[in-house]
Amino acid sequence: MTASDCPVDVDILDTLRELADEDTPDFFTDLVESYVADATRLGQELLDAVAAQDLEKVARTSHTLKSSSGNIGAGKLAGICATIESQARSHNSLDGAEEKANQVAAELKSVVAYLTTQI
Repeated sequence: MTASDCPVDVDILDTLRELADEDTPDFFTDLVESYVADATRLGQELLDAVAAQDLEKVARTSHTLKSSSGNIGAGKLAGICATIESQARSHNSLDGAEEKANQVAAELKSVVAYLTTQI
């Protein structure tokens, strides 16, 4: 897999790996496992909120998933979430949110699959 094909920025992952030390040897593994669990839950919550047309929950969930995905290096996923959040907050609309939420689900699947190979 080339760097451009990778759903996660490997430089960010390497930096996160370097944060582990003898006092916290499982830091990276714990971080990835926590992200995978939280992001999977948030991805489903986003799909459910879009289906329910819950504007506030869509904005809040996409914001949270955007932030955590950016922190772990999943830039494309964070970008899609940012678009959804902006549409919900700035435009007070969910136009196109279903398509974007489905893109989030697909990208999240790729991110999770890749991350699980790294621990």
